[in-house]
Order: sequence, then C-alpha cells, then structure tokens
Amino acid sequence: MSKGVFFTVSVPSMVIRYSSVSTYYPVKVETDWAIYYLNKDYLTNQVPSNVVFANYEELAFFINTIEPEMALVREYSKNTLSIDLYGKIPIYYNNVFYTGGYAGFFRGKDENSSICLGVTVGTLHEYVHYATIGTLYQNVPSAFAGYFTEGIAMYEAFLFDHLFENIYYYEFLILGATRPVEFLPFITNYETFLEENQTNFNIFDYIDCLVYTSRDLDIYDTERHYIPSSIVCYMIETYGSDLFWNYAGGQGTFEELYGKSLPDMLEEWNDWLIAKFE
Repeated sequence: MSKGVFFTVSVPSMVIRYSSVSTYYPVKVETDWAIYYLNKDYLTNQVPSNVVFANYEELAFFINTIEPEMALVREYSKNTLSIDLYGKIPIYYNNVFYTGGYAGFFRGKDENSSICLGVTVGTLHEYVHYATIGTLYQNVPSAFAGYFTEGIAMYEAFLFDHLFENIYYYEFLILGATRPVEFLPFITNYETFLEENQTNFNIFDYIDCLVYTSRDLDIYDTERHYIPSSIVCYMIETYGSDLFWNYAGGQGTFEELYGKSLPDMLEEWNDWLIAKFE
C-alpha cells in the first residue's frame, strides 16, 4: 500500500508479509508455503515484465497465482511431503542465475532444499522437484531416472502453470521466437499438424512435434530436455495417472503394473510419436 498498489488476495487464508533481509535481497515475502527472497533487480521497471517482476503489483499477482498451483502439485503427485516435515521452501530470485540456457535450478535435499531462479516461469517446474523428493522414484532404474524426475516436473509445470496462457506459448514459441533455420522443418510440421487436425495450440502437441522433428536434425541435443515430458505425458494419457504414480511411488515393478518392460514402453512411445506426425 505504501507503493500505491492495491489488490485483492484471491485465497482468503493467504498471508503475505513483506520484510527486508539484506542489501542483496532487500525484499522477503513469506507466505503459507514458501519464503521468497527477491534481489532488487526484480523490482525495477528497467526489466521486461514478462520475465521478472517489474513492480509490487506484478509480484502480488505472481504469488496469488503460484501458491494455489503449488497446492495442486502436492495433491497431484500423491506425495507425503508436508510443511510440517520440511518447512517452507526458500525461493531465491536473482537474475544472475539466468544464463539464457535455463531459468533456474533446484538444489539440496530434504529440509536443506532451496530453489534458485532467474525468471519466474521456472518456479513451478522447480517446485515439483521439491514436492517429490524423498517420496517418489525410489525404485526407478538410474538409466531411466531422468525420464521421471525431469519428465514429471515439466509435465506438471505445463499442466498447472497458468502464469502464461496458451496464447503466450503460441506467440512466443511459434510466431515470435527467433529460431535458427534448423527449426524451420519443426515449425512446418507443427503448423501442418494444427491444420490437418483442425485444432488449436496445445503445449503437449507442441512438445511431441518438437521431439519428433528434432530426432533427425542438429537441434536434437538442444531440445533433448523436452523428451521426458513427452514420454511422461504419453504414459499418463494412455495408461492413466494412477498407474503412473503407483510405479513412481514404489507400489510395484514396471512389469507388474504395465505388463511390459520400460524399454518396451519407450519403443511404444516412439512408434506412437511417428504415427502421430506422419
């Protein structure tokens, strides 16, 4: 209010308290589920508002959006992690963490965890890592662990992150993105897919097409981090979320639950990907 910004908190029980931490993180925002530490660069009008916080009004909007999404993540993941067990997750915002290659990272383990971010769009993805530590993926073979840890983080972020609506993804990823010439076959494939199926932009279709197209292009290494979310999405949409979480939560072997091996499932997903875009 001292800044002349007035807003309505969308969740009546949410408490937002502002306080000063240090000159490096002059703003701390404590809520029911997290403690946000913001570098001064996040509260200035000199940065793009769609990347970081330009003012307190945008910060308030972000918090009112991300907190309910965090609750959805905890419910969907069927984990046992609670605020009583590990406490509030510290989330550090400082654009020094942003290198252009990634938005941020999750570090630590259990009660010593924290999330370091350079842009706000990575918050929910990193929070999924926090919400599933110590409770999931215990029995997943190490060779396939990345499919589940990164795959479900991306899948849930795309599922619940409403900070950027679909039209933003479409405009940024397709229409407004500066893509090298190597991406032209992908854009052609995706636009053809939209036209032939008479459908609108969908982030999961977009990811599937990107993975499908990039297999035979030089961009494969650049875009390989999208592969896990495509696999996870296929397994959940084809066989159901209950089966997926039963396996991720150690309720049986992959063969017992799915009736096939994990490598066979990956081959099945690859065949499905080819059929979808050919």
